[in-house]
Amino acid sequence: MGHIQPQICQHGFVVVFLLLSLPWKGADCQLEGYRLNAQRSVSVESCLCVEIPCTFTIPLYRTLSTSVTGMWRRTDISDIVASTDASKVSQRTKGRFTLTGKVHKGDCSFSISNAQPEDQGEYVFQFEDGDHKYSYSSYKLNVIVTKADSQTPSYTLCAQRSVSVESGLCVEIPCTFTFPSYRNLSTSVTGMWSRPDISDIVAASTDASKVSERTKGRFTLTGKVHEGDCSFSISKAQPEDQGTYVFRIEDGDIRYSYMWNKLNVTVTNLPEPTISPVGKLIAGKQITLTCTSHPASQGCKGIITWEGRRNIENTTNYERKDEAGKITSISVIRFTPSQRDHKSSLTCTVTYSGVSTNSSITLDVESLPQDNHLKILMIRGISIMVLSGIIAGSAVLVMRCRKKRRPPKKTEDNQRSSAKNYQVVYYNTE
Repeated sequence: MGHIQPQICQHGFVVVFLLLSLPWKGADCQLEGYRLNAQRSVSVESCLCVEIPCTFTIPLYRTLSTSVTGMWRRTDISDIVASTDASKVSQRTKGRFTLTGKVHKGDCSFSISNAQPEDQGEYVFQFEDGDHKYSYSSYKLNVIVTKADSQTPSYTLCAQRSVSVESGLCVEIPCTFTFPSYRNLSTSVTGMWSRPDISDIVAASTDASKVSERTKGRFTLTGKVHEGDCSFSISKAQPEDQGTYVFRIEDGDIRYSYMWNKLNVTVTNLPEPTISPVGKLIAGKQITLTCTSHPASQGCKGIITWEGRRNIENTTNYERKDEAGKITSISVIRFTPSQRDHKSSLTCTVTYSGVSTNSSITLDVESLPQDNHLKILMIRGISIMVLSGIIAGSAVLVMRCRKKRRPPKKTEDNQRSSAKNYQVVYYNTE
C-alpha cells in the first residue's frame, strides 16, 4: 500500500488522493521503446477534482509532430474521455476530463473535475500521429470515486471548489445540489449565492430585492433551483469580487446553507494579446502578422481590431474553441511594408464585454539591398549613363552626344577598372 499524497487541482483547491501503488516503469508485453510512467490508481471524492501526472516515451528513431492527437479512453465502455481533439470526446466527460499535457513532448497528464460516481473505472492512454498509432494498453489507470462524508446526509452540493476569472471577463460555474428525498422543492423556491465575509447576497433565483447593488446585473443564478441546479455566472468581473461564496435554499420551512461546499473565486489581471512573429521586416516583401487574444467564455469572447499608420484593411478574423469551451479570438493581417513604415507602431486591441486590452509593436523595416552598376543606353547616337545604387533613392544621370558607333571591345584594362566599382552593362536600342 502506498502513502497519502496531496495534489493541487486544476482549479486551485487541494484534494487528497490515495496512491495505491508505485508508478510503473514498463511491462514485458510492451513494444521496445514504448513506456508510460503514471500512477496505477487514484482515488477522488465525488464532486472534487484530481490531477494525474503522466509521461510516456516512444522509440528513439520515431518522432511526434505537434499535431499528434493524444487520448485517454475508458476500457469497459470504449469512451474517449479526454483528448487533444475535442470532437472525439464523449459528452459525458466533456468539460470535466481534460488532457493537460503537451502530447508532442511526451506528456500525457490529465485532470478530472467534478468527479461523478460513474467515472469510476479503468483508463488507457493512446496517441495517433499519421500512420504512427499506439495504445499503452499494458498501463491501465484505475480511478476510484468515493463518497464525500463532510456534508449533511442527503444535503450535497457538487461544484468546483475554486474558479479563476480575469478582470473584466466572465465565467460560468456549473453546480448541482441534492436534499432529502422525503422533501420536495416548490417552483417558487429561492436559491441564493452569498458572500459570508461581507454578508452580501450576490445572486438570487426569484427575489432580486435581496441582491446587493454591487453585483446586481453581473452575478446571475442561471440554474433551475427547483430541479436541483445551482449554477451561476459572473460577468464583468471586478477585483473586489474575489472571495468565498456559499449557496443557500429557502422554501417555506426548508432552509439550508451548504456551508461545507464553499466556492472560492479568484480575480486575476487580464493578459495582453500577443502579436507574432516579431522581428525585422524587409521593405517590399509581404509580411503576415497574427494577434491572439486570451481565451474567454463564449459570453464574453474578444473582438480584435488593428491600429497603425499603414493600411490595415487586409485582415482575417476567426475563432478557436478549446476543450473547455473557451474561445480564443485570432486576427491575421497581411501587408507589404515600405521604408516609410520604419519605426512606426502597430497596435492590436482586444475588446471584451466591458473591458479592452492591447499590445503594440514598433516596425523595424530594412531596405532592400542595392546593386551598384553602371548602365549605358545607346539611343540613336546618344549615350545615356545612369549610375544607380551609390546613393539610396537617387541616381546620377549623365548625357553626352556623340557619333553612332558600336560598343567598344572589352580590353584587359577596362575590364580591370570596371571590376573595381561597377558592372558596366550596354543596352543598344537601335
